[in-house]
Amino acid sequence: MRSFFRFLYVLNEFSPHVMDAYAAFVIWTLVRWIRAIKPTVFTMRDWLGGAGLLASSLSWLLQGWLYICCIVENKNLAEGSGYDAYYVVSCCAAITGMIFTLIGRNPVRGSSFIVALVMVLQWHDMLNGGLGSAEITTFATLALLAMYGTISLGTFCFKRSAIQV
Repeated sequence: MRSFFRFLYVLNEFSPHVMDAYAAFVIWTLVRWIRAIKPTVFTMRDWLGGAGLLASSLSWLLQGWLYICCIVENKNLAEGSGYDAYYVVSCCAAITGMIFTLIGRNPVRGSSFIVALVMVLQWHDMLNGGLGSAEITTFATLALLAMYGTISLGTFCFKRSAIQV
């Protein structure tokens, strides 16, 4: 049991770094999607996938704005029901992004799904946080980023070796 609490402590300590890595991942995904827009002709499903990525990124920006107002400026963004409305709109943007990403098809569909899933987990943690909820969300974010990185690296290495043969 002691090792479990140590693990939770380490996760809690590295949570800001995991969120920084996630922010870099979101920006990288948006840049890849923007680069893919120009040379290809998109269908309706491609645009739905792009709209899902944009909705998830909007949710990420709203969460970032919330952190900037609460941590850096040391004030609340809103009071009472305005605060609840902010949370609900941001969570709905993340859920909409997930649905559109699953319906749509775009060059960065896997990355878009990870962006949407992590934002749904983040907003769920903020709305219904309980004992260990933040650590579970941080671990899920870290695991998703690590899995995607491993798969991307394996795909890159496999394509590279297939080209050389």
